[in-house]
Amino acid sequence: MADLSTQNPPAPPATTTGRLSLGVKLAYGGPAFAGAAMAIPIGIFMPAFYSDVVLAPLGMIALATAVARALDALTDPIVGWLSDRTRTRFGRRKPWIAVGTPLAYERISSMKRDRLRKDDHGENDSNNDGGNPASAWSRLH
Repeated sequence: MADLSTQNPPAPPATTTGRLSLGVKLAYGGPAFAGAAMAIPIGIFMPAFYSDVVLAPLGMIALATAVARALDALTDPIVGWLSDRTRTRFGRRKPWIAVGTPLAYERISSMKRDRLRKDDHGENDSNNDGGNPASAWSRLH
């Protein structure tokens, strides 16, 4: 019987030069297209919304964006390191997804609850917006 520990694993699909073929690259990169189709319009139109409708100063919008990107640059490697070193019977990533999903759901649903609570107390009353353009925008949703 042959010793399986000495056999080489199969090589990834590659051309004779050792590079990945265009089809393999497209197969790996294709799913990112859906995420980009949602994220790019948000990245383009949200700053204009904040400056034109909410009337936030452009400097504050730029500062908030820069702080968010800086925090991402700090936390992403840490989360990746933790995720790579997690060893459970469910795998490395599934425990993090199982914990993160209810937390994200709670945050998103709490925003909706806050809005409903304000509507119940008349804070989002269409007759009492004080000329605030943000109030007009919130009535559209």
